[in-house]
Amino acid sequence: METCTDGNRKSKKLSDRLDDIHDRFLYVLEQKRIYLDAHINLVKLSQLLCTNTTYLSRTINTHFHCNLKTLLNRYRIAYAKELLKGEKCNINTLPARCGFVSRSTFYAAFSRFEHTTPIEYWMRHHDIEVDEEQSIMKRTGT
Repeated sequence: METCTDGNRKSKKLSDRLDDIHDRFLYVLEQKRIYLDAHINLVKLSQLLCTNTTYLSRTINTHFHCNLKTLLNRYRIAYAKELLKGEKCNINTLPARCGFVSRSTFYAAFSRFEHTTPIEYWMRHHDIEVDEEQSIMKRTGT
């Protein structure tokens, strides 16, 4: 019969703790849409989840293979895409609605993840001709 060493028990305990943090994190991420809070950060989130920043950061890195900022931006851009697919979406208010502090940060993140601009994405999903892009950009102030 194999016996557990102290190291194995500590490793198992840590793994269980990270799994618990992961489950609670997923709940606030997907059900509570915490990513829409433009001012959420590792400290606030760790307090909300009753853990510390080290464990939360390790959980995110282990389960999502990225850091908190990247993960939040993935969720924000996915939400932006949902809104852009809808018929009525104000491109000027979209960054704030999706949890971005600034429009430039939103555009940079959108382009990074989608390899296109939000306007081009919107046009593609609404069968708008590329020639109309100038008119849309003038109307939306972009």
